[in-house]
Amino acid sequence: TSTDAVDVDCNQFEAGAAATTPIPAAGSRNGDLLTYTALGNYNEAQCTMYAEATVFGFLGITQQIAQIDDGTNNNRFIFFVSSGMLPAFNATAAGVGQTAIAGSAVSIGTGFKYAAEMAVSDFALSINGSIATSSTIAFPSGPIQAIRVASNVSGASLCGTVKNLQIWKRRLPNAVLQTLTT
Repeated sequence: TSTDAVDVDCNQFEAGAAATTPIPAAGSRNGDLLTYTALGNYNEAQCTMYAEATVFGFLGITQQIAQIDDGTNNNRFIFFVSSGMLPAFNATAAGVGQTAIAGSAVSIGTGFKYAAEMAVSDFALSINGSIATSSTIAFPSGPIQAIRVASNVSGASLCGTVKNLQIWKRRLPNAVLQTLTT
């Protein structure tokens, strides 16, 4: 008799356009969630956020690209793709949702570039080189704590990819936003 053992790991792997985490043989998996501290990575007076993203599916629901928040959905900046496939940027201040700035529709499976600048009464969004501005969005109050990639506090996530997420602790000019997203 031998005392040697063989471990067999039975994971399910998915074929597809994007890498996914293994699904344990016992059942399901949680989504991949990346959360970073905002401390030292964010300026509460002004900042700029840039990302490249692709949505792979689930038409009809909002897809989360990135969120900067205070640990709740009551004070946040959020990059998302609406249920109508419109990339947008929004803020919630003291629990009150502000007017979203939206760009032109994107297609499933097609990557896009997204940049927004946030400063008190000065907001702009650029998607694939096209700029949209608004000055009506209130700045979130309270200490901002987290930077979430492809998810939000409520657990909503992205069926797709986010790459090259960058945050500057200053407001970049609109012309720079357009250049970044071209």
